[in-house]
Amino acid sequence: MATFQTTHKSVGYLGGFEYRATSNGTTAHIQSRKAGANAWKTEASCNVQTFKALAEQFGLESPYGGNSQTVLHSMSRHIAEQ
Repeated sequence: MATFQTTHKSVGYLGGFEYRATSNGTTAHIQSRKAGANAWKTEASCNVQTFKALAEQFGLESPYGGNSQTVLHSMSRHIAEQ
């Protein structure tokens, strides 16, 4: 089994939470942790193809707000609602 690596990390906090995306090449996780905490909590999981499509749809890699906590949070909510 491949190790999960951080692929995206938020550049700030949203409501006291930091967000990141991790992947092992097959599965992607969007995770959060409260400011000052050590442990990350997986908010949503999907396959890498779905993650890439959502990243493009939500503008995750946009120079105008990409990698923001808001984008990762919105993506996790979208995946969880499906």
